[in-house]
Amino acid sequence: MSNNTINTVDDMDGFKDYQNLDVKFGNKKKMTQFAFRFKKPRTKAQIKQTVDQLVSRINQAQTKKGLALEGRVLVNTLYDDLWWRSGKMTRFGDAVHLFDPNDEYTFEGEKFQNTFKSFNIIVETYPMTGGCSNGKNNCL
Repeated sequence: MSNNTINTVDDMDGFKDYQNLDVKFGNKKKMTQFAFRFKKPRTKAQIKQTVDQLVSRINQAQTKKGLALEGRVLVNTLYDDLWWRSGKMTRFGDAVHLFDPNDEYTFEGEKFQNTFKSFNIIVETYPMTGGCSNGKNNCL
């Protein structure tokens, strides 16, 4: 992702910083981590809205450059007792998945937290594939 793409998110509520991740995918795939920090905790619904807004801004910036990119997002949330937890990687436009220990564990007593002051969004972008809709570009 270029600095122009990053500049499209710097005014988003809670945006703190970004980091291009040094992950070796070859020249075509890129990963960037966006950090969000808040004084007032955000609900999971608010986090999902932030992800949707970020993806929309990235898509708009890439379209303006004439780039045809696809992407996926992964959200890490900071739990008070569980430290950082990751949801599942989802494609741009699909419903965002956040880790929820209430779905993972059976227990009695208090539920785990549902609001967060810190979360990271990891964005992976790559060129769109052509050909068949299965993404393997293998139509003959």
